[in-house]
Amino acid sequence: MKKIILILLCIFFTSNVLSQEEKPESVKNNMVKLNVLPLTFGSISADYERVISSKTTIGLNLTLMPKRKTPMLGIFESLIDDEAATNQFKNAKIGTFSVSPQVRFYLGKSAYRGFYVAPFLRYASHSLEIPVEYIYENQEESVVIDGSINAFSGGIALGAQWQLSEKIYLDWTIVGPLYGGHKGTLSGQKNLNPEEVHEIEQALNDFEGLPFVDYTHEVNDNGVIVDTKGGWAGLRIGLAVGYRF
Repeated sequence: MKKIILILLCIFFTSNVLSQEEKPESVKNNMVKLNVLPLTFGSISADYERVISSKTTIGLNLTLMPKRKTPMLGIFESLIDDEAATNQFKNAKIGTFSVSPQVRFYLGKSAYRGFYVAPFLRYASHSLEIPVEYIYENQEESVVIDGSINAFSGGIALGAQWQLSEKIYLDWTIVGPLYGGHKGTLSGQKNLNPEEVHEIEQALNDFEGLPFVDYTHEVNDNGVIVDTKGGWAGLRIGLAVGYRF
């Protein structure tokens, strides 16, 4: 997190210096945007973008999704392609907060218009709540594990932006693959007997179907602890409406 703060301070200090040197005060160098695609699954994603030279901008994205059932579970299932693993996530809940600084290089005549290439970083904190289901005495039981997973990643986005009116813009992030690493701990307390401990151990083995994940777990008569780390991959897309000022 300290690295992100230092990066943001450097970016915005540089932007202030360059904008004062190269841009008259009458030029509208700032833009705020709302990404409409995340709204469809209960997430809020907003951007700030600022011109620092004739074809370059810097920006910051903030995304917030309150804890809720796993969005787009069908896509999640197709990516994992492991029925036992996805069954454990059917009643899971996830919440997300992320911050993503970026630099945009516009390929047209000026900033804010036309196609762009945008290297970016992302820090994300995901809060998870997962009922681990198991069978005990011919009945379905579960122990709820919860905690957070923190991920740090980077990528490059490709997109295009159009001016719709004097102050209104449309920004289409076509594709933005990202890759990095993650680390987190999930835990749940429940009084367990030896047979339940064995059944939960078997249920947790289903998580071996998850890609990029290296995890360890401990199950005892007091409950469950799961530590996870490994790679982190994703895809950034968006369709945002912007206001320039």
